[in-house]
Formats: sequence, C-alpha cells, structure tokens
Amino acid sequence: MSISEGIYIGEIAHKRFSPKIHTFKYKHIMISLDIDSAIDKNLSKILFGINKFGFLSINAKNHLGGKYSDLRSSLSDLLKNNNTYNPNHKMIIMTTPSVFGHVFNPATFYFQIDNEKNVVELIIVEVNNTFGEGHTYILNKLDINKNTYTYHDNKSFHVSPFADMEGEYKFKFILNNEYISTQIDLIKDNSPFIIANFTGKYEKLSNLNLLKNIIRITSIVYLTELRILIQAYKLMIVKKLKFYQKPSPSSKHTFTSSAPSYINSMKFIKWIKKFSKNKD
Repeated sequence: MSISEGIYIGEIAHKRFSPKIHTFKYKHIMISLDIDSAIDKNLSKILFGINKFGFLSINAKNHLGGKYSDLRSSLSDLLKNNNTYNPNHKMIIMTTPSVFGHVFNPATFYFQIDNEKNVVELIIVEVNNTFGEGHTYILNKLDINKNTYTYHDNKSFHVSPFADMEGEYKFKFILNNEYISTQIDLIKDNSPFIIANFTGKYEKLSNLNLLKNIIRITSIVYLTELRILIQAYKLMIVKKLKFYQKPSPSSKHTFTSSAPSYINSMKFIKWIKKFSKNKD
C-alpha cells in the first residue's frame, strides 16, 4: 500500500521531552500530487494550479531551492547519483500549497512508488528552517513492515534554535487508503528528545473538497509563522531554554530556500539573538 493523490486533513503534534516538557497541537492540511500528472486539468484554474498561479498552488520554485521550473527536474538533479531513484516511477509530493503565492513549509515529503508493486521505494524529506535554509534527507534504505516505513539518519540540519546539532532522527511513515501518518523523532542518548508528527485523513482532490477546506488552508498558511513565534516565545521567555546560534551549513544537501519565512528578517529574531549573546 502506498500514497494517493488527495487532500489529507488532520493535525500536527509536537512534544519536547528535554530539558523541559513542551507540547502543542494544531489543525493541519496537506495535499498530495503525482508530480508528473495533469490532475489540475480537472480542477478550477482559478482555484488551484501546478507550477502556475492559482488561489492555491504547488510550484517547483518554492521547493528544493527552486532551480528548475518543474519538480521532476529538481528531483532528478538531487538524486542523480542515487541508485534507488527511477525517473520512470511515480513520485508523489505531499505538502501544504501556497496561498496567493506565499507559503512557508517546515516539511514537505516526496514518495517514489514502484509502479507494479505499488510500494514506496524512496522517500525524500525536505525541511525548511526560519533562517532561510532548506535541507533534504534522502531515505532510500527503508525498513518496511506492511504499511509502515521506518528510517534512521543523523541530524545534519539546524531547525530549532532551542536544540543543538546532536542526535539521530527516526522517520516513520504509515500509509493506507484512509489516512497517512508521518512522524519524526529526534533521539538523544537513546531517548526521545523531540517528537513531531502529522496525521491526516484522506479526501479526494476535487474542486468541491478544495472549496470546503479553502478557509482552513488559508489560515494554516498564514498562521504557521505566527505559531512558530508563539512557541519560540514560550520556550525562551517562559521556560527559559538555551538559545543555540545557527552553525554554518556542513551538508551538501543544505541549500538556500527559495520560499523563506518572513521570520528571519523580523526585529523579534534580531532581539532574540542579542538577548542570547547577553545571557552568555
């Protein structure tokens, strides 16, 4: 079993275990598309577009550094030396669409699917931080158990300023006809440090379902960065967690984001950096 084109409606949940417990949940929606399909021909051009303007859109310029005008070219370049990658196999992107061209996606997922067996062969996780950077984790040595796919990789990208670069990620995906679950665990000293997951129920990708969820999608897109700031305030000011300065990128899979957040240019972030230096 794998993943289908559709709308996944659910919530994201985040739990930090150390140095202090901190949790939050938000409603969330992601859309999955075959990057080579022409499904948008069956959708309203005003409502939804692929690599072109629409009220909602998924555009290659917002992903993987935006070097190419289509996602297949971007992925073929990224995976040119990867033996598992097959440009003739289906590739599904799961992401939150932009609204009027704006989006900040903390995480986007790509699933390569064996056309005959209908199983996932390769997963790419594209992560963006609030410092204008993106990074890809390429998961091609998956431990597969029925509909569950698991992979481990060392942390190699700075995301939260309230965590250092130590630790290992455990990626876990549950895929079936009714829902999808993606979970990323940051493990330190054999114990969970942070757990983040998205669980969404499947709905068909159609004009009707897009219209039904358009207000929720719009609020998600424009509230994402505000919610990040709110949680940062709670961690730093209320719970007094240490602020870690962003190190220089050390991985070839880190790139300048083509859809950066507004946060890094804000005075709030500059104040946090100054506050952190004064504490030290």
